[in-house]
Amino acid sequence: TPGAVSGNSTIRTSDLGFGDTNDESGVTVGIGDGFSGLELDVLRVDDEPSDEGTLPGPFGAMQTGDITSSELELNEVRLSYRACLFGTEFDVRDQPLEVKLGLGGTLIYRDFQLDTFDGNGSGRRARIETNSGIVYQPSVRGGATWNNIGLLVDYGYADGLNTGGDWDGVHQDIRFELSYDFPTEAVQIFGTWRRSEFEASGVSGGLNYQNDLILDGFELGARFAF
Repeated sequence: TPGAVSGNSTIRTSDLGFGDTNDESGVTVGIGDGFSGLELDVLRVDDEPSDEGTLPGPFGAMQTGDITSSELELNEVRLSYRACLFGTEFDVRDQPLEVKLGLGGTLIYRDFQLDTFDGNGSGRRARIETNSGIVYQPSVRGGATWNNIGLLVDYGYADGLNTGGDWDGVHQDIRFELSYDFPTEAVQIFGTWRRSEFEASGVSGGLNYQNDLILDGFELGARFAF
């Protein structure tokens, strides 16, 4: 019956035509010294793969063996504050090495939409729309700077610390950042590797869903100080 909740086997993103990589765009605005302070991050993932997949089992109104074409959209907003709790400095090869440790927290909002339809033209489709509400994620930050080279490591973990939404599982994030500050310019270039894991379960559009999502990859960028 259309709209009835049904239990289906596990469906992987590769079954829906998605590959291991996608394009994303984002921006970060911060107030502080680069270690402590306030940061606002906005990220958008919009993926419409050219490849098709094949369903290994039923997926909502879709049937086993349907050729899938899919669209995925993920939006994320993060507001973080971190404070330095410990700092020390010593010389390495006649250059000061500064080491810091801090604690903080992040308010996270994520929404996720997945639209899949049968590429054979049967009209069958499945759509999931879900959002996290506001998640509070405690975090720890470590950092070191030496000779205009910087290293940051962030780790955050939350389990059930959310208000509203229908994501009630674990939100876990880890990030490594390597940067270089130009000595005579207020410009910094950086490279980042990030991995985010988050779980969601609920009902959307008559579908009983459970998602274990992983977002990871590299980012390159530049920062400008004012």
